[in-house]
Amino acid sequence: MSYRPGIYVIDRRSGRLGRVMGCEGAYLQLRPPGGGIEWDCPPDDTRLSTARERRAAGIRADEAEPQVPTS
Repeated sequence: MSYRPGIYVIDRRSGRLGRVMGCEGAYLQLRPPGGGIEWDCPPDDTRLSTARERRAAGIRADEAEPQVPTS
């Protein structure tokens, strides 16, 4: 499965929450909430995060979805 940038997912290998920053080859590039070092994860080893997981990480509801520019 592929995810668009800005979506929060769980890396099922480690249980870590990460924001999808992009894709590099066959891997998603994930960044921890609040910033930090990105890590690579195969898309098959991810799942969408739940609202509860995002709240537990301190992510506000308005940060959970990427913003679509209005023009």
